[in-house]
Amino acid sequence: MGGMIAALLARGGAEVSGLARGATLEAVRSRGLILDFKGERHEARIAVDDNPAALGVQDAVIIAVKEPALAGLAPSLTPMIGPETAIVTAMNGLSWWFFHGLGGRRIACLDPKGEIEAALPSRQAVGAVLHLWATVPEPGHIDAGPGDRVILGSPGAMDLSRLAAAFEAGGFQVQRSDDIRAEVWSKLLGNLSGNPISAVTGATLDRILSPDGTLDAAMALMAETTAVGRAIGIEPVISLEARVELGRSLGAFKTSMLQDFENEKPPEIAALLTCVSEIGRAEGVPTPLIDAMRAIVTLRAETAGLL
Repeated sequence: MGGMIAALLARGGAEVSGLARGATLEAVRSRGLILDFKGERHEARIAVDDNPAALGVQDAVIIAVKEPALAGLAPSLTPMIGPETAIVTAMNGLSWWFFHGLGGRRIACLDPKGEIEAALPSRQAVGAVLHLWATVPEPGHIDAGPGDRVILGSPGAMDLSRLAAAFEAGGFQVQRSDDIRAEVWSKLLGNLSGNPISAVTGATLDRILSPDGTLDAAMALMAETTAVGRAIGIEPVISLEARVELGRSLGAFKTSMLQDFENEKPPEIAALLTCVSEIGRAEGVPTPLIDAMRAIVTLRAETAGLL
């Protein structure tokens, strides 16, 4: 996701810097960032480094890492964050800023020691809900799927006009939201229902959401998530049936959590599952199926040595 966003922002005329490491860093330095998108190849020459201090303060920092990596990464990003820098989370699930402005409440499982908040102030956060996907056939080379829709919104009072304009210039279909929490929760419905089932079964989304597959289990996970959302004032922006049809439209799609297991990377358990259980407990809303799926996926990850 980070590579796709960087390449398209550069195509639209933005001055883009990238924080990368290892083989990706070397590939982008030597031949640029390559993006295959909608039948066209784009080659973006961007500034890239593995040291945030070398890149300096940015107008916007777009974070597209997986949730397990954020706690270790966040303190290193401070040289890139000025008092007006937009901190954009292009990530799955809930983020540390989710309850910003709502009485000091926070999600403990995402930032237990407050270190992410200290490095990345929630008042500067911008949520980016991505309805797109991409794969990395080789370092520095992004192969993007057909999606191009991005929803932007701030839980604080960040001005989104320049950021939205940059995304639009790059070719994204941008929607601005006055209630980014509801949009994040809507995306969470799909991720929470499909990701853990795929991680356990190895099945693609079309099979998970088929009537002879695990459709009932996916619907039950979404129902529990909806109940927790309503307890904190979030009404669904899309019906459960429409969310299922949206998932089915992706076809034989491997969820990000299944890809994590296949690539031997830590799965996003806290941002997709643990956080909903935590909020449910605080609100007195039972989440027995979510709790069970969290325990099963966690055990699988522990057994595979991924935690």
